[in-house]
Amino acid sequence: MTRRGTPLEQWRGAAEPRSDVYALSATLYTLLTGVPPGSEILSQPEKLSLPPTMRPAVAALLRRGMARNVADRPSAAELLQALDDLLPQPLAPPPPPTPVPAVAQLVGRDAELARLTALLSDHHLVAITGMAGIGKTELAATLSRRAGTQGFWHAFHQQESGDTLLWKLAEFLFCHGREQPYRRLLTRCAGLCG
Repeated sequence: MTRRGTPLEQWRGAAEPRSDVYALSATLYTLLTGVPPGSEILSQPEKLSLPPTMRPAVAALLRRGMARNVADRPSAAELLQALDDLLPQPLAPPPPPTPVPAVAQLVGRDAELARLTALLSDHHLVAITGMAGIGKTELAATLSRRAGTQGFWHAFHQQESGDTLLWKLAEFLFCHGREQPYRRLLTRCAGLCG
């Protein structure tokens, strides 16, 4: 952080635990707004420029965390509890992942299948692309079944963006015991600034 992320007491050589609360609040401000706090933070934190879309409770917590007077700031434990209270709880599970489609037996694609099997073994990831109607689905489904695991499956549809893929992958990971990516997406979309 720049000097605007440093509380006045630290510049005076009198830092204390709530000085870290100030610095963390200034960092959160920067992450949520995309810019570091302006010079007004050093003299009038109550005039801190916050986006109108920011939830009032988040804005109040940031202002309190960057209060000029150390005694007006929350403790680290109080800040953590306030942040926990702001996050959506409990987490609703996403829909189950898309299963690998059932396909008829693959014929005449042994060389491609062997190459993709080796890539999957070496890199744990394979993306199959190509024109419509050339058998990508059958090839991928056969590869997945031979690997013996339920891998991540997503077939793009017209009008979908990369965001769709990101959400589907996060949902897949959630259903396989890795909740953090899904939590982060929810927090970003509907949490602190929503």
